[in-house]
Amino acid sequence: MNRYEIAPAAQLQADVKFIWALEEDAKTYNRDRIIPDSYVELIINCGAPLYLETDDGLRLDMPHVFLNGIQRKPLQLRTEGFCQFVAMKIYPWAVNPLLGIQANQTNDAITPLDSHWQAFGKSVRATVQSAGYEEAMYQLQAYICDLASRPPHDLQTIRSAAHQLYASAGQVRMGELAIQTAFSTSQFERRFKFLTGVTPKTLARIIRFENIRNMLITHPLRRTSDLAQDFGYTDQAHFIHDFKTFANVTPGEFKSFHGEAWRDWHHLSLPISE
Repeated sequence: MNRYEIAPAAQLQADVKFIWALEEDAKTYNRDRIIPDSYVELIINCGAPLYLETDDGLRLDMPHVFLNGIQRKPLQLRTEGFCQFVAMKIYPWAVNPLLGIQANQTNDAITPLDSHWQAFGKSVRATVQSAGYEEAMYQLQAYICDLASRPPHDLQTIRSAAHQLYASAGQVRMGELAIQTAFSTSQFERRFKFLTGVTPKTLARIIRFENIRNMLITHPLRRTSDLAQDFGYTDQAHFIHDFKTFANVTPGEFKSFHGEAWRDWHHLSLPISE
């Protein structure tokens, strides 16, 4: 497996976590599910065809270019050949200003993108083959910079509130965030959901889960009871239930079945300098 990253350009830094690329054999890719996190992923498949395995056993063919919205449960994407991806990890409030897609259309589902994106995906695949991943990642970044529209007037307010959720690992009280925005609580929640596709409370829960998941990966010997306390849970049962809601497994089961693969993913990241 080879994974690459570049930091976003200055124009995108408030709204994009990073741009990444991956190549991986089918056996390694197929062994794990896609675990929920708090971002929307723009994926361009430059390799073998992908398909989604549903809970009821159906096999759905995937488009070459799609969005993976904020997940509430793991997804099982599979391939029968060599994987090659070029992708962008986007904060949820930026889906509409950057891509022109309403955020609530991307929730909990794979969202195929239109014919213009599919044509652009072909161009990115050609770039990967002729010039490599670095050139393809910068090509994607340039396309997004050109595509970005004028942001809504209150985007900065919602962006600032959401960044506080990320900085606090999802442990800021919603009432405190609403006060800082100068909205009423109900106005804040409605506008936040319109721009991100989820309520602030839901995003906070997913961010907290994501931070716990990362701690299980990077510090596998830490006791789960300590993690529960660190992340504000009043009891172990609530902690386990909340984690299992998003991962479909307990924290202990996650460490056993997913920890090693996720540590490989993070350690093998190969950043490319600007």
